[in-house]
Amino acid sequence: MPPAAVPATTPSQDPSMDLVVVAGRERMVLVSGALAGVCVFFAPIVVLALGLLGAYLANVISDGAIPIFDLARPLSAADFRAVFAPAVNEAPLLVTAGILGGVMAQFRRWHSRRADPAFLAAGIRPFFPEFSLLYVMLVCLTLGMAATHGGSAQVQRLVGAAPVYLPFMLCGAWLTHSVWNYCFRNIVDLLASAEDRGAATTLRAGARLLRTRARSQ
Repeated sequence: MPPAAVPATTPSQDPSMDLVVVAGRERMVLVSGALAGVCVFFAPIVVLALGLLGAYLANVISDGAIPIFDLARPLSAADFRAVFAPAVNEAPLLVTAGILGGVMAQFRRWHSRRADPAFLAAGIRPFFPEFSLLYVMLVCLTLGMAATHGGSAQVQRLVGAAPVYLPFMLCGAWLTHSVWNYCFRNIVDLLASAEDRGAATTLRAGARLLRTRARSQ
């Protein structure tokens, strides 16, 4: 008995998150971006809390026998509460992080809609326009925080330290973008509905059809 014929096409895999951002609901994209911005705010806090917890556990396990793990004083609940205090004391900054995350998501959607869907399906997406926008927003944010917390004197210090401050902000923008992008893609994957994924799959199929026709001409 002859083997069964192999179908000409295989079932399509899930579309890339970039296509879901382009073809999905705008509200879902904005909410995902805002939540990713909130995650960026909490990321250093969580890392600091884990480091503090690790230091506490190392001190307890070593029982003071290893000087490198010995703490100058016992940690208390107040130390751990102080780690998460910015979530309350800097609530405007938390809201601002969510807003900037939503702006980043809207810009990615706007910019990706002008790109070739075939590149998006392959995971190729322009990086520098998005990174440049984030860099400018972070510079404006730090200058605004300096003005509200330290007044004009603090702003003048930042301006005077521009040769160090601006390259340092490049590193900060890169780290912020990495965390935001990772959180954004995972949140979009979590919140995307079947309709969003179906629209992204249709967009990918249309891009493949156009590419096939272009090659055949």
